[in-house]
Amino acid sequence: MAKQNSISQSRFENSLPTKVWFSAKDATRIVHRLLCGNEKRVPEQKVPVEYRTRDSFAANMDPAFTWLGWNTMLIQMSGMAILTDPVLSHRASPTGLWGPARLHDVPCGVSDLPDIDVVLISHDHYDHLDRTTIRALRRTGAAFVVPSGVGRILRRWGVSAERIHELRWWEDFTIGGITLTATPARHYSGRGLADRYASLWASWGISDSSHKVFFGGDTGYFDGFSEIAERLGPFDVTMLPIGAYSRYWKDVHLTPEQAVKVHKDLEGGVLIPIHYATFNLALHDWHEPLVRCLEAAKAQSVHVSCPPPGRTVGLDDTVWRSPWWNRPI
Repeated sequence: MAKQNSISQSRFENSLPTKVWFSAKDATRIVHRLLCGNEKRVPEQKVPVEYRTRDSFAANMDPAFTWLGWNTMLIQMSGMAILTDPVLSHRASPTGLWGPARLHDVPCGVSDLPDIDVVLISHDHYDHLDRTTIRALRRTGAAFVVPSGVGRILRRWGVSAERIHELRWWEDFTIGGITLTATPARHYSGRGLADRYASLWASWGISDSSHKVFFGGDTGYFDGFSEIAERLGPFDVTMLPIGAYSRYWKDVHLTPEQAVKVHKDLEGGVLIPIHYATFNLALHDWHEPLVRCLEAAKAQSVHVSCPPPGRTVGLDDTVWRSPWWNRPI
């Protein structure tokens, strides 16, 4: 479990040694790759997006999943709407003037979404917790379910304390017949150097009377996923991060092949990839994660549903063939 030291500021740790920093020598290599590498880190043509309006979200599937880019997923189940790691801004950064920009359009704005019942956060990094989007979501009646320590950020942004529910690993919160359980992940937190490890990071189990769903947040591989399956699974759907990996930070981000392994550890039914093809935060080709994920999934007989941004899918939508940017939509 996450450890919290009894010091003046809360500090959380992973359940096993996890390398977050890289050496000055590695930093030099990374900068050289960024400047001189031949990877296609941004798309050469406009990425296909299905644009949505509020009326278009009337779900005719239960559960229904709409990927809005990166880790932002609209989950509709049991008459509830859950929005994960909502980042609908143009950039994942402290400011709209600089920082990683989106590689594709946003399928919709906050005002286009159905009534949101739960905003579910995995951790406080800028590509998972966006101030502009959260401030827009304040005007909804949503509950904010977050890892321990993230609440202080939300309160600073004007979210009332009674709407914030902070959980540690294995704690749960039930709302409208849906139970959300904070589960372990291997990552880290911090929006700057001074607050690193000051809040917790988590993956999430989401269940109602009929279905079990897993939201992976952001994580590296560790042996705890089998325990999650034992305690909360098996899962009908796993939403797992497949992008922004590198040998330089291999402890905290899954490779596509590892994501497929995690899916099997979780005893998952359908795998929906997330955390790829939206922000340029690594050294690989922008589309490489999904290509590798589909190859690994086929080899392991894993069913994958990989919709383009904005498309709603259900449990029966599986894709084995070429990635969505090579198919008409």
